[in-house]
This record gives sequence, structure tokens and C-alpha cells, in this order.
Amino acid sequence: MHYGMHILTPDYSWVDTKMPVTALNALPAWLSLSIGRTGLDSILAKTSTGLGFAANIMSGDVPIAARAMTIFWAVLLALYVFRWAKALYGYSGGLFSLTLFVFSPNVIAHSHLVTSDVAAACTMTLACFYFWRYSDSGSTRALFLTSFWTGIALISKYTAVFLFPIFGLIELIRYIANVRSRPLSDRRPGSSHLGLSLARAAVVLLFLPVLIINGVYLFYGSFMSLEQLAPYLGSVRNLLSEFHWLGFVRIPLPLPYLQSWDKMLFYMGNGLYQGNTYLFGHVRQGPFPGYYFFAFLFKEPLAFQIILVMALIHLARMRKEYDILGKELFVLVPATILTFYFFVLFRVQIGFRYFLVVLPYLHILCGSLVKNWTSVTPRIRVAIAVLLTYLAVSVLSYFPHYIPYFNELVWNRMNAYKILSDSNLDWGQAGWYLNQYVSQHPGVVVNPVAPTTGRIVVSARQLTGVWIDGVPFDKKISFPEKYAWLREHFHPVGHIAYAYLIFDVSELDLQRALAE
Repeated sequence: MHYGMHILTPDYSWVDTKMPVTALNALPAWLSLSIGRTGLDSILAKTSTGLGFAANIMSGDVPIAARAMTIFWAVLLALYVFRWAKALYGYSGGLFSLTLFVFSPNVIAHSHLVTSDVAAACTMTLACFYFWRYSDSGSTRALFLTSFWTGIALISKYTAVFLFPIFGLIELIRYIANVRSRPLSDRRPGSSHLGLSLARAAVVLLFLPVLIINGVYLFYGSFMSLEQLAPYLGSVRNLLSEFHWLGFVRIPLPLPYLQSWDKMLFYMGNGLYQGNTYLFGHVRQGPFPGYYFFAFLFKEPLAFQIILVMALIHLARMRKEYDILGKELFVLVPATILTFYFFVLFRVQIGFRYFLVVLPYLHILCGSLVKNWTSVTPRIRVAIAVLLTYLAVSVLSYFPHYIPYFNELVWNRMNAYKILSDSNLDWGQAGWYLNQYVSQHPGVVVNPVAPTTGRIVVSARQLTGVWIDGVPFDKKISFPEKYAWLREHFHPVGHIAYAYLIFDVSELDLQRALAE
């Protein structure tokens, strides 16, 4: 939200890895400052502590109105999950996919936070939906909407850059399949008409996103040459050190946007983007292999995972009854590329929330399981009914604490910290509940600075050594040491909103722990 305020001011001196779509969240606060004391400003600036403010705004609460934009993205995404699934699998498929989306604990958790995760999931899904419409009909309107939503996605999340290879791969697969389906005598290179159509689509898909990105930053620093950009961008300096002759090339993107990309790439490349990474009780400064696979396994409801496997098996077995190349391909390709990226390549392992951009495609594909509901066998109907009931019970049992949701593979919820940490469990969202607990339990010690006795409350993020409040960022190698005495020798006896763990430590037990 702070970065969004800088965009609205405008003030481009503050370089951050945040994306400018957050300016929409910051708009109510900006308006409240701009319009003065008219009564409306107090409404726009009204806050409500404890609704789950995210890590980037943990220093204070945020206006309720700031959350409205994230809620809008979530509702819009829900509508398009239903619309796309309905177009593929009928009304029953659309309703089924929508149900899975609505009961996704990770979607619920992030649909009211002032972050760009849901915005990115929404805009990328819409871009792929309209690309399908364009490929199916050749409609200029669909092409325009594809380009528009691609542009909005590119100011929402860096992951949106994958839309371009996604579109390219889809068209390549369709072209190869089309050529192979022809007789050998008819397999000739594509016509000039096809080439012109593809060129037109490529120009539109690139032009409007570039225009949107420039518009957000008011064309500040656009069309600078690489030589001019070198003092501001480390990646450009590295490039020109090898290929100095490229210095004349001009980049049609604003300087602040390029600086955000440069900073993000630097952090990711040097492991500075996050605190420590945590998985299965182990802490390290680099990524874990398979992090997002295990996060999916434990953070997504088991009922949904079973339904997804059933849907994929159903699609594979009944593929001849589906128009895979004409319909499902536009869902399967983004789901596959993005899943591979997160499971194998993505190095920022600070929370499952990054994977939100994949979930809508998976929810849509599940709709295939109930296509032509009247012809679905009674056994499958019963299985689906049982799984949906299980899904609802599992998810609602965490109400209203959805950020720390773990499925039943973690039977004892106080042990979730042994699997994952960071924004998977404790993202500063439980501060209000902590204050309530402390007021009702005088004498409790919260996040002690040294080993102590009595009733102790420690945030899961600090307990696991992912992050220690007040310790400089470059000292993160020492984070796990602070609570090693507590983490390795004691077990929690309770929790506060699943994000804070409660320990009872006696003098004798503490002496034994420190002696080991």
C-alpha cells in the first residue's frame, strides 16, 4: 500500500519490488488526504484492526476501503472461473468449479489483504480466457481484451511475464496439430494471410501492455537507451560489460518499472529477497527443492486434491470426447507452465500465496468431472458429494483464520510450524488476537529476548527462525539461534489464532534444556 501511495503522488524516488496495481488499494487513503475534512475522508480512512493485514503493512492498520479493491479482484475472478468452466462443461461444471474456488482456504485468506496476489491471479486468468476467445473466433474485441488484461497483469505481478510464452506455446501446439492432421500432400508452410494475422495479434498483444505500463508511470524515464539506463540498473551494467555495442538500444518502458524488475532480479539472484527459508524443521538461506510441491500437498484441502486427480484422470481417459486443442489446452498450458515454474525454478519460497495464480486453472479443469451431470454415475455423485462436504468442513473449521490453514495431513494443528512457516502460518495477521490474550493473561511473556520461564508466547515465524523482529536483515543467518532452546526442547501447549504458539516452561526444564 505504501508503494501504491508513491505511485499516486507521484513519487518515483522510492524503488521497490512491489507492483503499481497496489495504487488501486491506496486510492481511498490518497483521496482521504486529498479531499480534506469533509466527512468522506473519515470513511475512506476508517480502519478495522485484526482483519489480517499483511507483512508489508504490519507496522499499522489499513483503511477498510483499501481492502475493497482486493475483494473486487476476488469476486471478478470467481465470476470468470464460473464463466469459463460453464463454457467448457455446462452449468453444472461452472457451479462445481465455482464451489471449489469459493471454498479454497488460500483464496479466502488473501482475498481481503492489501497485496497483489489475487489481482495477479485474476488478471492472468482473464488474459488467458480472452486469448481462448480470440483463438476460437478471431474477434478483434477478444484480442483487445487479451492485450488489456495482459497489461494489467504485468503491473500486478512479475509472474505475468509468463503470459507471452503461454500464448506462444498454445499457438505452436495448435499449429503443429493442425499441420499433422492434414494429408502429407497438403502439408505446406502457412499462408501469408496466417502470417499477417499472427503479426497483427503480436503487435496488439505487445502494444497495449506497454502503453498501460507507461501510463501508470506517466511515461517517466521511458525510451531511455541502455547506456542511459546503466547507472540505474545493475542488470544493464552487466549486459553492457559483455555487449557494449548494445548501448544505443532504447527500451520503451518507464524507468521505475525497470528499476523494480532490476531490484527483484538482484534479490532473487542473491538470496536477499526474503528472510530464511523453512521446510520440515530445517532453515536455510537458499531455496529447498520441491518447496511448492510440499506446500501444495499440505496447504490445499485433501478433498480438492482428490477431486483434481479424479478430473485429470477423467480428462485423460475421455479425451476423445473433449476438444482438448480447442478448449482445454488454454487451461492446461498455463496450469502446466506455471506449476513447473513454481515447483522447479522459483527461488522465492516465503509462502504458498505465490501459487495462487495457478489455482483458478485447476478449479476450472475440475469442472470436467461433472460435465453432463445427469449422466454421471450414482457412485461418482456420492463420491463428489462426500468430498464437497469434507472440503467445506475442513475449510470452515479454521474460520476465521485462513492464512494458517493446513489440511488433515497435519492432524495436530499446533505442529504446523514443523512443516512450513512464514506467510504460510504467521504473517502478522493475528496481532489483535495476541493483544486480547495478553490482556486476559497478565504475566505472559511474548517473544522473550532470552531464555526464560513461565508462560511464553512466540510467533511461529520467529520460533522457526525465518524472521526475528528488530534484527537487521543481513543478520538472518543468526535468526534460528534465538529460539533454538525453545524449539528443540519444548512443545506448545496451545496457540493463538494458530500464528502464535504457547509454551509453559518450568525452571527445572529450562535448566535441563540449557545444559544439553
